[in-house]
Amino acid sequence: MLLCLHTAIAQQFKTSQGITTIRTYEKEIPQKVKSSKQVKATSASRGFESHVTANSDLMFNDFGNIFGANYTAGYRFNDYLFLGGGVGFSYYSCHWGYTKMNGSMDDSRYRKSSGYVIPIYAKFRSYFTKTSWKPFFDLSLGMDLCVENFYKNINGHIYSSSSTFPGIHINPALGVSYQLNQKLEIYLSTGFRYFGNDWCGMSINLGFVF
Repeated sequence: MLLCLHTAIAQQFKTSQGITTIRTYEKEIPQKVKSSKQVKATSASRGFESHVTANSDLMFNDFGNIFGANYTAGYRFNDYLFLGGGVGFSYYSCHWGYTKMNGSMDDSRYRKSSGYVIPIYAKFRSYFTKTSWKPFFDLSLGMDLCVENFYKNINGHIYSSSSTFPGIHINPALGVSYQLNQKLEIYLSTGFRYFGNDWCGMSINLGFVF
């Protein structure tokens, strides 16, 4: 009798353990699924995407500023690589101030130029991580179509001219992007910009990816 009673209690204890284990496993499943969804929400989806950017540049070799906007379309191969191409429009204004020619005050002059720049470029972007906050390296290479209005005041005589010419577009930058969801992210970057024939400066870019 004692042997039979001991066996029955042992079987009941094992059965109770089994039920507890199954119930515990069932409680853990929703947590694992939820965690998987959270990780997926911070990852960018593969496919075609667009970049819209507002930029401001401070010139190094001249006293002036550039303001503009760019649109880029391309393909996102994975969480780390984007390739595309784009076009933009920028307005610039700069001046050289007063200078002396041949050391004579009578030859002092004031020069100023303003105009438009239309960049056409290929764009490469490499992300370093696939978290919500993603640092990246950006590189745009192409050409600029420049329209310049030139103004000179030489010894009280005003001269003006206008010209259109092509130039080189180079814009490497480092930045950080924040993934709002799978279809939208916002980013900020800064870097070096060379455009036209000999203009260069520091660029600041604020944009969206969708």
